[in-house]
Amino acid sequence: MKRFIFTITIIFSIVFSCNAQEIVKNEVDDFTGNRVIETSWEKLAWGLGIPSGIYARIRSINGTMILDMKYMIDDAVVIGKGDKLMFLDNNKNKNEVTSINTYIGEKGGGAIGLAGSGVWGIYAQYSGELGFLNNSLIQKIRIYTSKGYYDKEIKKKYQETLQKLYKLVIKESITR
Repeated sequence: MKRFIFTITIIFSIVFSCNAQEIVKNEVDDFTGNRVIETSWEKLAWGLGIPSGIYARIRSINGTMILDMKYMIDDAVVIGKGDKLMFLDNNKNKNEVTSINTYIGEKGGGAIGLAGSGVWGIYAQYSGELGFLNNSLIQKIRIYTSKGYYDKEIKKKYQETLQKLYKLVIKESITR
């Protein structure tokens, strides 16, 4: 029985550790006529500290890019309309986007599936120029909230995540 549980654990670890960024939606909305392109949710950070987990995806609506972020912050925070999300890249350049609306943290708000569903988190959407992702690897982010800001180092294995998501959306937008 122990061997079986160990084998299952290894299989799940391998499956869930793969960063298989993909387009999950590419369609024209029947009601609005808007072309919507959306990537899968991908892990940007995981581990100790606050936030303990960060997931990201990129959407394009008629060519306007939106960065969706989920944070496991383990506290009831608010991200106000216009609050910044800042990025420090591999060349020490600083870039930022701003939140589209006001977002309120909730239990499971930062979760993808079961991971994080029992802790406080928040889902926020940001707009701004994302072109810097074309040539930059993200090393650190700063999330502004009602409780101040949170900095999070991005481990080397996740530094290309946002760049890959961005390039996927760009490629998909010119292929059709």
